[in-house]
Amino acid sequence: MRQDSYAVAAAEYTRAAELSAVSDESTLRKQKEVYQLYKNAADAWAAMGESGKVAECYTKAAFGLAIDKPDADLFDKKTHEALEEAVEIHIPDILNRQACHRMTGKKGDVDGMRGSAGRNAAALSSQEQKERAKEEMSKSAYSHETVQQIMAAFCQTGEYQSALYAAGAITAILEESGFSTISLSRAYVTETILQLVCTYFQEQYS
Repeated sequence: MRQDSYAVAAAEYTRAAELSAVSDESTLRKQKEVYQLYKNAADAWAAMGESGKVAECYTKAAFGLAIDKPDADLFDKKTHEALEEAVEIHIPDILNRQACHRMTGKKGDVDGMRGSAGRNAAALSSQEQKERAKEEMSKSAYSHETVQQIMAAFCQTGEYQSALYAAGAITAILEESGFSTISLSRAYVTETILQLVCTYFQEQYS
């Protein structure tokens, strides 16, 4: 990192995280090490402006917190918050129409915009804020697939509002790509189903 060899540093941090995940260390130590090493890899990719790889590393870091956890404890507060943060890293909340279903953490500086984009956005119009946020989002071709992993994990653990939050991010990413027609149509169906599920549970417990 001190030599500005960011791609090499990111690869080494990633390899270290992978080795740590299968080590004989205690569960708690593995979780902490994998989480931090992937975050370090994300920092290295960020230095190169690789937003897609940053988002992917954040996702792997979040899942690292769930290593060796029983299903009942899979998503404690820290893991849950880390996964929702990973969704936001993929696409700022201001571009996610389901951001209201985010259950943990907090949004970025201005409606989910991060870094300099968020700090300088207060004086911008709503449309200008969205345009600025688009510069922050992950533009990698596989970004929606990474968020799908998060959405699936939330669904499997019954966290349907968080799953809807992730689904909103998926459709937003695909809408911005402008060409993922089949994937986008399926994403709309998934988002609609999750909306119905959330509505059902809200009516059941209201």
